[in-house]
Amino acid sequence: MQPKVLIGVPTCDWYDYCLDEFILSLKNLDYENKEVLFVDNSKEEQHAKDLKTRNLKVERIPYYESPRDRMMHSRNLVRERALEGGYDYLLMLDQDVIIPSNTLKQLLSHDKKVITVIYYSIYTIEGKGSLMPVLWKEEDESKQMMKFFTVTEVEQPQLVKARACGTGVLLIHRDVLEQIKFRYTFDVDTADDMWFCHDLKQKGIQLYADTSVKCIHKVMHRIKNRDEWKKRRKI
Repeated sequence: MQPKVLIGVPTCDWYDYCLDEFILSLKNLDYENKEVLFVDNSKEEQHAKDLKTRNLKVERIPYYESPRDRMMHSRNLVRERALEGGYDYLLMLDQDVIIPSNTLKQLLSHDKKVITVIYYSIYTIEGKGSLMPVLWKEEDESKQMMKFFTVTEVEQPQLVKARACGTGVLLIHRDVLEQIKFRYTFDVDTADDMWFCHDLKQKGIQLYADTSVKCIHKVMHRIKNRDEWKKRRKI
């Protein structure tokens, strides 16, 4: 029996430009025992109505001015649905990340509690935009410092231990969902993805990444520097 997987997709009308490609990637997933839930956090209802015309399962959350709040509440809603629905895993997906057809089978094959993949984003490093994997490793555990995995380090297919990642593609076992909710705090300039990884560390749960699964991050075709992206995520 295949594990039962809920695919949770926070969405809004910002991402209409890549919706067709994203839906096609879901249809092409080589895995049967799954369901998909979109959680719309747009200000207006039209985006959710458009998704429903495509026969997609959609729920809406109240609108929050802060993008961080919208994402956090969206993720917590799919977390609740995964636990209520008796799912074994939640695959958290961002709508602007296009995944290969073998993604679910490949991640489940490792039998890990939390595992991610490789996709890239643009970060400002030493004053210039750099393309980096959305994946970090421990640099100094005593000082709780992290550093990026380099492009070279994730080039070859392997399973690696990681310290933090984004939630663009993240497979989470229900045992972890029962212990950790998505959250953030105002005193640290980061979002719920980094706090989720922080809470994993605090509970002694190891995060893994399968570097053989490479995904396309569509936002990089729309936003050319990290500062512009950060403005969109600001409170």
